[in-house]
Amino acid sequence: MAGPAAGRGVAGAAIRLGGLWLGFSLLPALRAATAPAEAVAAPAAAIVRVAAMRPQTAAALLPPRPRAEDNAAPLLMEAVAALETENVWDTTLATLATEAYSSGYSAPAGMNLVGLVEALHLPAEGNRSPTVDEVCGEFERRLDGTAARQALALCAQAAARPRCWFDLDYSLGPNLQLPHLATLRNLARFLAASAYALAERGEGPAAWACIVPQLQIADFLREEPLLITQLVRIAVAKTALATLQEVAALTPPEAATYQHLDALLDRLDDAAPLVAAIDGERLLLGEWVFSQPPEKVVELLKASGEVKDAPALTAAQLAAERAVYTAAVLHLADLAGQPYYQVKDDLARAPGSPGNADAVMASVVARSLLPVLATCCGKAAACQATVRVARFGLRLMAYRAEQGAYPARLDGLQLADVAPAKQLDPFTGKALCYRLEGNGFVLYSVGLDGTDNGGTPRQGDAQQDLDIVWRATR
Repeated sequence: MAGPAAGRGVAGAAIRLGGLWLGFSLLPALRAATAPAEAVAAPAAAIVRVAAMRPQTAAALLPPRPRAEDNAAPLLMEAVAALETENVWDTTLATLATEAYSSGYSAPAGMNLVGLVEALHLPAEGNRSPTVDEVCGEFERRLDGTAARQALALCAQAAARPRCWFDLDYSLGPNLQLPHLATLRNLARFLAASAYALAERGEGPAAWACIVPQLQIADFLREEPLLITQLVRIAVAKTALATLQEVAALTPPEAATYQHLDALLDRLDDAAPLVAAIDGERLLLGEWVFSQPPEKVVELLKASGEVKDAPALTAAQLAAERAVYTAAVLHLADLAGQPYYQVKDDLARAPGSPGNADAVMASVVARSLLPVLATCCGKAAACQATVRVARFGLRLMAYRAEQGAYPARLDGLQLADVAPAKQLDPFTGKALCYRLEGNGFVLYSVGLDGTDNGGTPRQGDAQQDLDIVWRATR
């Protein structure tokens, strides 16, 4: 199952994820690369300031190899292998079981639950498609098998380790292979469906034991300085957070689990991995492309299939493009590290944004390499908001367990241990919205559209981004 595309273009160099190609969009060329090196979008003084704070070499950016006993990667891969021995988990069942157990999960575009049921060929009489109950029953049967139990135990062991490191050859630039991303995302889906199934049959502690490694897998990916990795990290985190809310509605966690989850959510609420990924775009991808001869760069542009008439480039023009690109990415890294509500307008005007007639848009190579950061930062802010809603939602549940009722106001919680910046809605810079409702509460962020819709969540495939909501009914 493919991960999300990163909004970045490298001609003729897509990244393979679990056997599927992820194409990165290359914007059509507007004109030949003739932009002078000094024609940068951000002020020179700001570029100098940011450059002094950012890594200057790829070696400074790459995570070090951990000790074998600290590395969770082998245990996670062993868990996947265990599932494969008894065909416990496959792509169709992964999607279907998560859909069947959770209304919060969105099926792939163009698919619905009926279509997924029909795609899953479980033993049945004749050609009859299995029902949703039959699918859930089949998954629970597999979940009770030796292989699934072994996989869950391995995931728990992996979650207890401090690092997760895969041996990647970053020198390959855009040819770098990343099959582990699809594998980890699929493993997170298995943990999600397992948590739902266990919670529904009353095994609360076992269900929460599946959510912890889900969140940990997302956190493990923080060290890889690649934009595609960070987008997969966001996707895994969102799946885990949807699972957390669904399971919380069925069975609350134990006191010690609250504390563990709170610590994990605090770590996930961090912009540093995205900023490092922007540095990775510059040092691992951009520098690789600009180190090629001009004729090779033109060949890469043509190989993308989106730039039919790539211009000839001289060494001087390529050097000028490199200066424009470097300045632009440094400016983007600066924006990515700031609160979203403060820079959302700047992101819309950022170098390389569609409709922005700056030096980058006039530079074919620089523009093709530049990530569409407004989209990436929007996804990161939405994940950040979901993390904060989940963190405060759990604290509200813990408060009621101790006090017998939810607080009348959100500031009734004890928040001295939460950084002030992490108490705010990333889209407004104000407190999250909260109110009591019946025997429960409604807690929400206003979401990417910036409009308070009263706690109305996004529904299914609706294009409009509404509020990011936790609604507890009891």
